[in-house]
Amino acid sequence: MSEPKISVVLGTYNQKDVIKRVLEGYENQTLNNADFEVVVVDSMSDDGTAEALTSYNPNYNFNYIRKENNGKAYARNFGVSQAKSELIIITDADMIPDEKFVETHFNAHQDTQGPACFEGLTYNLDHYHWPPKSDSIEPYISRDYPQGKKLGWFYFLTGNISFPKSLFEEEKGFSEAFKGYGWEDLELGYRLSKKSIPLYYLKTAVNYHYHV
Repeated sequence: MSEPKISVVLGTYNQKDVIKRVLEGYENQTLNNADFEVVVVDSMSDDGTAEALTSYNPNYNFNYIRKENNGKAYARNFGVSQAKSELIIITDADMIPDEKFVETHFNAHQDTQGPACFEGLTYNLDHYHWPPKSDSIEPYISRDYPQGKKLGWFYFLTGNISFPKSLFEEEKGFSEAFKGYGWEDLELGYRLSKKSIPLYYLKTAVNYHYHV
């Protein structure tokens, strides 16, 4: 089998029921299922995640890894190191992708000259109904920016972002000094902005935060 063209990396910890729904969303992507992979780094969940995902056999390339729990930054860094493609999408174990999610990120990088990062459109939900109702979702980025707008580093949000693996490795990934929840993504975004790496809004790459 040929190497995937783009890799989706996510970390998880004790999210067995939600992550199963998220992973099912990758079974119906418009990008050929041989052209992408999903890498899941599990920080030693003890809720049955290992049993569920060890036996999971989707129609796309899937790599499930259990690693010691050293924080989200560590899990994501390790996941990217195991990814087989040059293009990386970072998302979360409670983010359900739209069917065009992977293809849209992939195409954005093909259409761009030079290294760039792309921030997609994530909707927050106020209920757990699926599929979500249009009157009960709100965009995480509340301002109605146009497609392709250049964003500030403070929008480097890793629920829905993509970038070249080589760029990530040059920066040595997320700072593993961050052990708690959050901020490691914004700190990396700040470092990239200092090197004039553009971050563009990719409104057509949609996913849904399945967390109320």
